[in-house]
Amino acid sequence: MAIERTELELVWPPDLFRQEGQALLAADRDDESTLGWLLAEAFHGERGHRLFTQTPAPWTGWDEDLANGHKAPSPPQGPSPRAQLVTGLVRDTDQLPRHVPRQYYSARRNPRPEVPLTLAQTKTAYAQVVVDLSRTGYFHDAFGSVCVDDADDPGEQGQHQLSRLLGADSPMWPLAGDDEELTGVEQDWSEDLFFDVIEALHDLVARPRWRG
Repeated sequence: MAIERTELELVWPPDLFRQEGQALLAADRDDESTLGWLLAEAFHGERGHRLFTQTPAPWTGWDEDLANGHKAPSPPQGPSPRAQLVTGLVRDTDQLPRHVPRQYYSARRNPRPEVPLTLAQTKTAYAQVVVDLSRTGYFHDAFGSVCVDDADDPGEQGQHQLSRLLGADSPMWPLAGDDEELTGVEQDWSEDLFFDVIEALHDLVARPRWRG
């Protein structure tokens, strides 16, 4: 089923989407591993990515014609349809609807009072967010990659950098094992170290703009 632009709901903060979109467009990237991934992350569900993939890709027929010895037409000029799609979304970022999680009947009828998280619960919730970001490459720039072509050890490098930055020897990285389950090391942090780690990872995190 075709996706309409009106179905998109922005999950990211508008300014963040605008900045990332402008950076990728300025780099003249319009493929699925760059702009497609941006829409997959920034919009709720699969709608952003599906809208991108159903938009015509730049025509590359001249490459095939040249390989077959045929005279190839000149490539089309100007931004591709996919780049135009993202350009429009970036331009209209402030008007894009924001995603609001739906409350079902029982939750609407019997709203539960909000109960503050304990420090231990907060540490667990934070560690899970960091693990999710790490899994999608947000710490590759700082700690290296687990790619088979790389000799990096992200676990060792992450621990080394955090220890150096914070002057602490407590285990701080990785926060999950090979099975992506939390190791629980965050529960041994003092309150001061916990907030130090939050600030340090804030300085080190970087969204990868290309997905291999």
